[in-house]
Amino acid sequence: ISEFFGSKSTSKTLNVLEWIIKIVGILLIVFVIYKIIMAFINEEGNWFFGKKSDALDIASTDLEQNLLETDFDILIMDAVKQKEYRLAIRYYYLKTLKKLSEKQHIQWNFDKTNLQYYRELQNAELKSGFKHISYLYDYCWYGEFDLNEQEFLVGEKSFNNFIKQL
Repeated sequence: ISEFFGSKSTSKTLNVLEWIIKIVGILLIVFVIYKIIMAFINEEGNWFFGKKSDALDIASTDLEQNLLETDFDILIMDAVKQKEYRLAIRYYYLKTLKKLSEKQHIQWNFDKTNLQYYRELQNAELKSGFKHISYLYDYCWYGEFDLNEQEFLVGEKSFNNFIKQL
């Protein structure tokens, strides 16, 4: 081994070898910790390092799948009463999709994206309004932006104006 490191002294060679083993060991431990943290982050959304994700429970998933049978006005009123303004914006958006589907402007499907709905709209004015409310919804819901009452009222007005166009 000493010939490999270019040293005639065995103790110097062993000392260098010990340091290399320690460094490799530390790097290995750091790598394993990194992988564990990344596994938790990918599993739980933002897990420890971010805001608590509003994971959808089974009832919310059912709500989306049964969109056409849901009374969103009641859900919106309850969310506003509890000052859950992000949730109220979500309900307004789902209500909008329901209205668009009822008026046959879009074909509702649980798996479609907002962009797919946007492309289905034929009326340029509806497209513009839908693009705006989709932005509001995406920003609030997926961006986890907490709204205060004033911000909610501005968003609510946009949704109500769009729904009136229908």
